[in-house]
Amino acid sequence: METYKLIRKICLWITAIWGVGVAVFVAYENYEFCRKGCGTNPWDDFGLLVLFLIGLYIGVYVLFEIVSKIIQAVKKDTGKMKVFSDKQYLE
Repeated sequence: METYKLIRKICLWITAIWGVGVAVFVAYENYEFCRKGCGTNPWDDFGLLVLFLIGLYIGVYVLFEIVSKIIQAVKKDTGKMKVFSDKQYLE
């Protein structure tokens, strides 16, 4: 289970870093686009991007929690199973 928690932590950090990178890239592209002159305010859509990235982060977290519950349920069920050695099986 410790390996699972480490993988979850790494994936959440990668998602957060990727999200910040995307936000910075979009901000820079909006700045470059409007420096030449644009009729609309590009920052109106930036809030939607931030909400999307926050939703993506929460979605990754929830996905890992669901997988964690499934793994725990399977471990609990397999712990109750009787395991026979070859000798016991042959008897």
